[in-house]
Amino acid sequence: MRPAPGLSRRYLAAAAADPSPGERAEQRPVTALRGVGAALAARLARLGVTRVSDLLFVLPLRYEDRTRVSAIGSLLPGVRAAVEGEVQLTEIAYRGRRQLLCRIADGSAMLTLRFFHFSASQSQGLARGTRLRCFGEVRRGALGLEMVHPEYRRLSGEAAPLEDTLTPIYPLTEGVPQGRLRALIGDSLRELEKAVLRDWLPRRPSCRRACPRSAKRSTTCTGRRARRSSPSSPPVVTRRSGGSRSRNCWRTT
Repeated sequence: MRPAPGLSRRYLAAAAADPSPGERAEQRPVTALRGVGAALAARLARLGVTRVSDLLFVLPLRYEDRTRVSAIGSLLPGVRAAVEGEVQLTEIAYRGRRQLLCRIADGSAMLTLRFFHFSASQSQGLARGTRLRCFGEVRRGALGLEMVHPEYRRLSGEAAPLEDTLTPIYPLTEGVPQGRLRALIGDSLRELEKAVLRDWLPRRPSCRRACPRSAKRSTTCTGRRARRSSPSSPPVVTRRSGGSRSRNCWRTT
């Protein structure tokens, strides 16, 4: 297993260039991505995302392992796991508050999926006989083990491939589902691989450039006295760091 792929070498090579302002990808609005309209762009703006490049700085809180499916009968409370099962019963219950209950089974046990926020189309999509792949945190409920608001997808007749990387989990998304945000970030990475992005990391001068003595010789500075490289420049102080072979050089003001 490995974390979800990040910036490729080709992208980093393009980012090191110094493009003209008209070519910079960070100036493209997020609506340039496919499927991003005004409503979704407004929700993304609450996350500070207004341009395609802003999606690169929405960093995950953690990663989850969805590369394997666990049997429902092996689940324990407090575990986050992926399961597959067939819908046995779906009903709307009124137990303190309106909620959608869906019971699935995989031959080893049954698991309840509980939703407090749902639509009529979602309820209809969980009809009896539908196969689901779910991921969420297992907990004890009134009907046994359950998942509350798990992420799920309907499975067709063919076996759907599992994830081959760890799945990133992002902070509160202000109405943007995790799956949608992951897809947008993936789209932005692919878009920016074709373009040129401004390099936001400042380049720090090396010790050789900062220290005139080491610039004239192939070895690093070894003296302890401060010397002036010119009458108008401040003295350069050199010192060994902790007796190691590496040296630290800096200028004093």
